[in-house]
Amino acid sequence: MSLFKARDWWRCQCGSGEEFDNGCLATGRLLQDLQQFVAIGSHSGILRIFKPVKGDATGTESTCLEKDLRGPILAVAIGNLISEGRGLAVLHDRKLAVYTLSCTQGHSNGGSAYSLRLAYEHSLKKSGYNLCCGPFGKVERRDFIAVQHLDAAVSVFEQESFSFIRYLPNAVLPGPMAYLPASDIFVTGNSARVVEAYKYNSLAVATDAQDDPKSRRVKHEWVHNSGELVLDIRAWPRQEAVLVLNYRSVLCLSEAAGQPNWALRFEVPPAAILPLTANWLVASSTGQLLVLHENELLWGAQHSATPVQLQLVTAGQTEGLIVALTEDGRCDALYLGTDPSLPIMNPSSAFRDLDVTRLDGELRAIQGRIRQATSGASLPAVKETADLQLNFHVAASSRPIGAAPEVSVTVQGRTKSHIQEVQLCLQPPAPLQVSQPRLTFSFVDSSHPLEAEVQFSVGPNSTACAPASLQATVVATFTSTAGSPKCVQSVIHLPFAACVQPVLPEKQARCKLTLEFNKPPVPLDQLFPELQLPELEPGGQAVAFRYLPDSATVTLVASQTASKYRLQGDSLDQLTLPLRELRQRLRGHHGDALRCNLACPLPLPDYCELVDWHWECRQRVASLDAQLEQKAAQFRAVQKRLLAKFKDKTAGPLQSLDLLLESAGEQAISRSRQQALRASGQRVCAAGAALAELLQLAGPAEQLGSVLSDQLDDFPECGLAEQLDAALTHLLRTGLSRSGAKDAMVSGAGRLEPAKDVAKLKKHVQMLCEKLARGATIAPLPAPGAAAAASAAAAAAGSVAPTSALPVIREPDSRGGIGGAPSGEDFLNGSLNASQQFMSPRAADSSKKQRHKKKKKQKKHHRDREDGEEEEEADMFGSARSKPAPRELEKASALLAPAAESAGFYD
Repeated sequence: MSLFKARDWWRCQCGSGEEFDNGCLATGRLLQDLQQFVAIGSHSGILRIFKPVKGDATGTESTCLEKDLRGPILAVAIGNLISEGRGLAVLHDRKLAVYTLSCTQGHSNGGSAYSLRLAYEHSLKKSGYNLCCGPFGKVERRDFIAVQHLDAAVSVFEQESFSFIRYLPNAVLPGPMAYLPASDIFVTGNSARVVEAYKYNSLAVATDAQDDPKSRRVKHEWVHNSGELVLDIRAWPRQEAVLVLNYRSVLCLSEAAGQPNWALRFEVPPAAILPLTANWLVASSTGQLLVLHENELLWGAQHSATPVQLQLVTAGQTEGLIVALTEDGRCDALYLGTDPSLPIMNPSSAFRDLDVTRLDGELRAIQGRIRQATSGASLPAVKETADLQLNFHVAASSRPIGAAPEVSVTVQGRTKSHIQEVQLCLQPPAPLQVSQPRLTFSFVDSSHPLEAEVQFSVGPNSTACAPASLQATVVATFTSTAGSPKCVQSVIHLPFAACVQPVLPEKQARCKLTLEFNKPPVPLDQLFPELQLPELEPGGQAVAFRYLPDSATVTLVASQTASKYRLQGDSLDQLTLPLRELRQRLRGHHGDALRCNLACPLPLPDYCELVDWHWECRQRVASLDAQLEQKAAQFRAVQKRLLAKFKDKTAGPLQSLDLLLESAGEQAISRSRQQALRASGQRVCAAGAALAELLQLAGPAEQLGSVLSDQLDDFPECGLAEQLDAALTHLLRTGLSRSGAKDAMVSGAGRLEPAKDVAKLKKHVQMLCEKLARGATIAPLPAPGAAAAASAAAAAAGSVAPTSALPVIREPDSRGGIGGAPSGEDFLNGSLNASQQFMSPRAADSSKKQRHKKKKKQKKHHRDREDGEEEEEADMFGSARSKPAPRELEKASALLAPAAESAGFYD
């Protein structure tokens, strides 16, 4: 940043809401005297002519003429364009007009009156782009005009008469153009990022007849590859050179051969250039005016605007004023001042007598307050207020029974500041679809809040699967007032009826779950009023629904004699959503005192069955990928054979190659479908979430939601089997290991290897369930940041992290539970049969006696099972005391340990 700033000698604002570009500014003499004028033309078609006057801040005294030419003005130029003297050339879209300015002196203090007269005009057959004027062909006391069209053709007009039009070779789009009078050369930049120079004589004698072998083609004088987009070209007669303004640099090329004299690259994009006598001026996009001698900086000054064009003008007796025009019409006549823009300190204040005793007392008081504030507890964390607050209003539309439901959600965003480029991305859970997945807003402030309405529904192309949750993720990205990008994430809780449809209950089902609560049962018609049908009696004990678009039916049954509920369906993944809804609604009805137990065996076989099915789908997709590669190679080979047949001059029979091509294409397309793999992966995630919900009923195990998560993605390189096995391995080696402090820190890091089967995954799931059933749990850890810092310090020192930062096993109490939780043995084994919940009282007593005998027998062998557990861990993971763990498990644990810790896995 420079200490100096450019001084305004004169300023004016050209209209409001008009646009200007490079070429819309011209300075020079328009009358016979030596007074210079400033001509500005806007894209709105208004031509303004000024004679700058010092101190005229509004521009009223300096305005000579303002006229609407009824057509957008692309460029203006001043020169000897008429035989009588000076003229002003104005380029429109399809017209080139030359005007003369006349002045009538007023009487007394009435001032002068200026008028504009049309000298001549030319109609253009093609749309114009820019122009330049000069003594083409080295004529004397006359200037001609060259107009470049949108197709890069150049038309030359010798004042009132049209001369010729030429098409420049290798030019598709127009670019900047300048004329060098000393060498009679046109210099232009084309779309290939190349600067080319053409002699005027070569353009004049060339012809465009391509069929005539004797025709003369247009040949360039020299060519230079700039390597960047050329924005402007200015002639530098005093140095016999030309300045080329690129997107990030400025080049100086010699007129004779186009050799680069020097080049200068800028950190910020330059906006405009202006050649001077021995130096040159550049305006940057950050509002700075820099004076340079070749590539050496001489002077710098600040400017409050970014110009698009720079010119020199002489106003009165003041020579060398810099005229800067911005794209919004602000025109300034500047000179580079030498007064610093920073405030000057008062030197008298620096020599005041300082009271050292008073300052020492203030310092001691401040230090005391700091010690008092920092002693004991740590400083409170400062809560950062979000720049954008999102609110959602969910309103389900009323639909007749049997129709697909549609949920309307109103998204509202409020902010106290002004934010820009707001973009909302909505991700609904499968199988729901959203009407507008992406919303864009140009800006949001306090007076213009964000508001939009979207609809969630099950579409015809939705995946037939049961959702694990009904939470739609909303991510808002925007640019804050300070210009930094920010992101806000929120969640929309959709109603239960968004993807289900009530049906009649069914008695038969493959998968059943029975839950027992410590509170009186609530009728299902009160818990799920949206699932009531006219055929069902009020106060019934069973309701059912089916997922959309799937036809699978899920039934909820309430016991008549006990506080038990049964959920039954065709598979475990279908019971995840009703399980969560049932617990949430009962908790809202009874409060936090509600306790829930699993009164049936844990559905491990159902989960393993889904894992096996997903593995079979994955193997089938891998086989299809191999077949697809084979069919694609066959398809390309047939294409080559057909292409060789078509290129042959003597056409022969195709020999059924067209049928083979069509067949190979159809087979390749048919083998590129992977919908079954995605559906099976979603079902495994949903079943894992249900298993985690059931395992958490035995005791505090909130970390299982991160291991058996419903948000896992199935990647080709790292599928669900690898992710689940790695997460379970890390949990069993750390949080649920008897020697957790020794096995927690695993040295080395690597990538997950592709799984060969799912036997190890199923065995890890079984071990997890058995450990939790015995009463083991993961003790809460300190802050994740402290554990990460301790691990990093230990790794840097080459030692093992302290044991206090590792998970600790909680041993069960005398009752077999943890902190008053139900016994793990009762939780895992449950009753002998799930149907015993609905038996007679005598049969129930008999069942209790059998369970008591079985429990007594299991307690007898409890010590043997504990001894065998260490052998089982050593066989599965490798004993930490005798031999190191297998390399695959070390890689997986080391890879997932920092990710799980940073995600709050042990919070």
